[in-house]
Amino acid sequence: MIFYYSGTGNTQKLAKIISERIHDQTIDIEKAISDEKYEYELGDTESLGFAIPVYFGSVPAIVRDFIAKLKVKTGEHYYGYLVMTDGGMSFKTSDQITLMLIKSGLTLNAIFELVAYDSSAIAWKNETIDWDKLKHAVETQSAFIAEQIADRTTGSFYKKQLLAGLGTASMH
Repeated sequence: MIFYYSGTGNTQKLAKIISERIHDQTIDIEKAISDEKYEYELGDTESLGFAIPVYFGSVPAIVRDFIAKLKVKTGEHYYGYLVMTDGGMSFKTSDQITLMLIKSGLTLNAIFELVAYDSSAIAWKNETIDWDKLKHAVETQSAFIAEQIADRTTGSFYKKQLLAGLGTASMH
């Protein structure tokens, strides 16, 4: 089970890549809230994932609100993971969501950061960034994350240097 929120489509795409690799269902947090569905149940060894964007160095309000109401009955051996998509600055987002999940009785075995297309990029001049190289790097990193989740890898995986060498941008 992979809960995701995606304002621009980046995180939704990543959630679908993971779901295809591990043969799991995705649950759109916006739809779950609209349907007032906050209670779920996992089998003993199933996975529980959260894929979220980082907004201004924090967890989006909609995700905070959802997790505050979320009730998941888990098996003893479930695998919990978090995947954050951001433009290279996740700050303490993983700490924030980890604490929220603990309050809901949930734990994480792994945390991943996907440095993706910065949604604020429309304010930047695009001609100095190698967008093809960036797209390839995001696809490669998405496949790596999906494989780590399939293998139930534990730990924290941050990719702060993904954008290094892809070019620079200047503000309008």
